[in-house]
Amino acid sequence: MRKRFIFLLFGLIFLSQFVGIYLLTLLFAVCFVFVCVSDGGFWFWPLILIIVFLRIVFWQTAVVSDLVQEFGFDAYVCSYVLDSNYYSSVFVCGLETNDKLVIRFLADVDLKFGETYRFDLDCQRIVGEYADYYRSLNVFYSCDVYAVEPLDHQSVWLFFLRKISFVRNFMYKKIEQGFHYPTADLLAGLLLGYRANFDLLTKYSLNYLGLTHLIAISGYNVALFLLLVDKLLFFVNRLRRMYLYPIFLLIFIVLTGFQSSVIRACLMAQIQLLALKYHSDYEALDALLVVMIAMFLWSPARIYFDLGFWLSVTSTMGIILFGNRVLGFMSRYFKNILLQEALAMGCVSMCATMLISIVFFSQFNLFAILINILVAPLVPVLMFGVFNYILNFNYFLDVFYRLVLGVLVDVFFVLVEWCLFLNLIFWQLFHDFFNFMS
Repeated sequence: MRKRFIFLLFGLIFLSQFVGIYLLTLLFAVCFVFVCVSDGGFWFWPLILIIVFLRIVFWQTAVVSDLVQEFGFDAYVCSYVLDSNYYSSVFVCGLETNDKLVIRFLADVDLKFGETYRFDLDCQRIVGEYADYYRSLNVFYSCDVYAVEPLDHQSVWLFFLRKISFVRNFMYKKIEQGFHYPTADLLAGLLLGYRANFDLLTKYSLNYLGLTHLIAISGYNVALFLLLVDKLLFFVNRLRRMYLYPIFLLIFIVLTGFQSSVIRACLMAQIQLLALKYHSDYEALDALLVVMIAMFLWSPARIYFDLGFWLSVTSTMGIILFGNRVLGFMSRYFKNILLQEALAMGCVSMCATMLISIVFFSQFNLFAILINILVAPLVPVLMFGVFNYILNFNYFLDVFYRLVLGVLVDVFFVLVEWCLFLNLIFWQLFHDFFNFMS
């Protein structure tokens, strides 16, 4: 029943993006009857279904109040700066309200993450193709800044954000100084989910070949992070580490910019840690169901329009349901365990996220299967290597990591270009064949 319910819930949330409210009501009514009949009238699943339905209705019918076009706003910088050619944009959160705005300012203005300011703003309602994306972050207004005044506002949360910002900047600068483009950006994407500096051609290539899920932070990144935490806390009793893991998971969430995929992976990791602590059985599908419902009830808009969440959940669901079967198949042809896992998880993730690529990117090609199989063994090596490179302060090891990681990333992009070239040849032959037949 749990598997059927999670597929049903996942499908309904996905479909509700594309259907009107009346058709959505009909769909939920049919599914509600189905759940009641198939579960013998058990009250839990129908109740969850009703709550999710009401949350969707309230979110879809919500009306955003209009702000005054010009106003003063006391806020702190609550997200990382996104660079552009002449301007920068950053998210700010109100000190006394829950309002969140995206503001634009000249690139020479230095606004620091976690610092507080009084902004004089000129705001406009966000419309057009980016409206849904910003709505997923609960941001409805874009503002231009014409005056900024620093404020001396102290709190534990802001102090925490400043320290996290310092760590993140250190990690990114070390990667940026040690590697050239696009190596630095790929490694930063694998480590922090950072992909703002990829040029349009690289972004299109990754999307076209179905490799976007590789730079979406996943459970693999969280597992590596916890492994490094274990290494750093080797002197702490294992039982006491259980109380420190939630703190480090929160740090990782803030470090990667509150991405939905990271929140999903960290919540599932925490559920698994609690199961280990209390010697209980851990059911990954149950944990995914709980986290999915909790995140949807917390922020439907974020779940609706955040592709990272959809890629993360579909990939995780595929691994839970089919990972062991594909791993058993791979073990017949490959003896190395790491290679087996890399190939199996890569293929399952690619197949599971295929629907996302087709619906949201309107594209999919068979060479995505080939490139995912080819680069699957490289990804865990790159992740583990960049983690160790960040924590290493030995000059000779730094040189070694730069050499090895640089070669592996070059191999990654050569494989990408090779598959794009094969794809181009295939379509040219396909086009010539039909011209000949006609």
